Amino acid sequence: MGALRARARAFLGAAQAASLEPWFVVDCGWASEENGNKWMKRREREMRTGSRRMSPGADDILFIVLQELGAQVYCAVGMDGDHIVAKLAHVAGPNSLVLSGDNDMLRYDLQNI
Repeated sequence: MGALRARARAFLGAAQAASLEPWFVVDCGWASEENGNKWMKRREREMRTGSRRMSPGADDILFIVLQELGAQVYCAVGMDGDHIVAKLAHVAGPNSLVLSGDNDMLRYDLQNI
């Protein structure tokens, strides 16, 4: 966990140096129906291929490390993380920036959230 903490600290330091205020959104496991469906499909694929891309509990660990470092972290039980990101982007306004490895964000019309 030391490497994760160091990378998170470096990211937050770079954001601060650039006068950026990052907000992080971490999915709450499979606490929503949408997440549950994604979670099940991923576990089935892992069983078929015999490989796993992410360690169990990695989201929880990342959430804790970011909070310990003073970052603003969002996680809502029963709601998909993409919905939270879309709402935050809407609230933050047109000068905000969303960074995500998940292209599900593209399905939202931020004007109608």
